[in-house]
Amino acid sequence: MRSHFIHLLTTKELIHHNPVTLKAAKMLQWLLFKSLKIANVIFSAETERSTLLVQYFELFGNFVRCMHFRDKNIEMEMLFLIACYCKNINILRCTDVSLPLAFYAILRNNPNIREIWVHNATCVLSSLMMGLSFHKLQLFSVKDMDCPIGFPWSESTHSTSLQRVEFVNAHIFLSDINALARNCPSIRSLSCAGIRITDLSLQSYLLNMPELVNLSMSGNTVATDDSVLFITQNLACLRTLNIQKCKELTVQSLVHIAEHARQLEVLYVDINDSGDAMEQAVELFSQKCTNITFSNINCNFILCTTTCTSSLLNGCPSLRTLVINEFAHITRTTRKLCALVKPQL
Repeated sequence: MRSHFIHLLTTKELIHHNPVTLKAAKMLQWLLFKSLKIANVIFSAETERSTLLVQYFELFGNFVRCMHFRDKNIEMEMLFLIACYCKNINILRCTDVSLPLAFYAILRNNPNIREIWVHNATCVLSSLMMGLSFHKLQLFSVKDMDCPIGFPWSESTHSTSLQRVEFVNAHIFLSDINALARNCPSIRSLSCAGIRITDLSLQSYLLNMPELVNLSMSGNTVATDDSVLFITQNLACLRTLNIQKCKELTVQSLVHIAEHARQLEVLYVDINDSGDAMEQAVELFSQKCTNITFSNINCNFILCTTTCTSSLLNGCPSLRTLVINEFAHITRTTRKLCALVKPQL
């Protein structure tokens, strides 16, 4: 029985898809001896550098579909090794690494790549993406890094398939974001959370994304109500909007949403004013935004002490999930009231 299992492992039809962290040379010897093909490979600080790596990827590199580098000490030669022998990569992940020219080589040699994740990395090379075309790329995520000009996108980088973009807590040149907006017509989901983007800059690249469905600008500390007005008036396909932790926004933003974005289904918003103007805005929102199914609210006062809660419960006929953070003060009596007024919640 064991011999049959070993034979099954070494057949071309069977590929190991669970993540495997390459470690000591003995592990590579065993993989080579068994001719075991791995689709999901992780390079880390534990990966021992040896000629066995070259031998293994020369034989089985084209079976690799997901490659993850996660160590600051990964040498450029390791990435060039992957660029040379692994040309069917679908998912590339880089965590806590420095991006060398070999990163460009990997992208250039893998035209079928579908996802790129670059988190907490460093990059000092400008125009690292120059001239690249991604016709199957669907997701690009950049998080917690300072980007040089030309990364994560450039004027000469194109993709007709890219749909989801996540730029989170990253310093990115606005010219590169504009290039991304112009050169990627299929983007439907954009997150620029934690990035300071002015009203004019935000409007300039959203003009090139009229079919955007999901947008997060949470943590943008310089955008004003004018940005929200532009979004609600120009993004008719928008279904999800996150404007939490944008300290320059006022109650007027909620009014803009109520007046111009009645197609919204999911909204993340702050309610930080218990005055009459906010209560009126929430009531207007509850009456006009009839498609809202999910709402997540950050609040710096007890929401149920105002008319805001009753407006949300009596309005928003499609609402199924209501999340109130911080000063929620949800008691057993409050839950009973919610169940009575809006049983589907």
